[in-house]
Amino acid sequence: MTISEEEAKAKRRVEEAKKALKGVRLDEKKKRRNQDARGKILVGGYILAFVKAGDNSMGTLLDKMIENTVREEDRAAIKGALESTKAKSTAQKGESAHDGE
Repeated sequence: MTISEEEAKAKRRVEEAKKALKGVRLDEKKKRRNQDARGKILVGGYILAFVKAGDNSMGTLLDKMIENTVREEDRAAIKGALESTKAKSTAQKGESAHDGE
């Protein structure tokens, strides 16, 4: 094998290694984004569960979130989630009251 062939082979290995490294970095970035999204979903779920259970401090927190949210569509989404949760909570409390009769 000539020196130029060895050099070309080495360059290909370097390029392959660079591609592999880029893939690993992208996988790590994707994993971090997924963990971040999951954490946000869990926090939101817990807050809504507390609101549903009648925890007024969480309702106050959501009210503050609505007040401080800049984008109107985000504000509407938060309000919708809150109203949906409160409606479910009210319906369940009504069912519980009927169960006791």
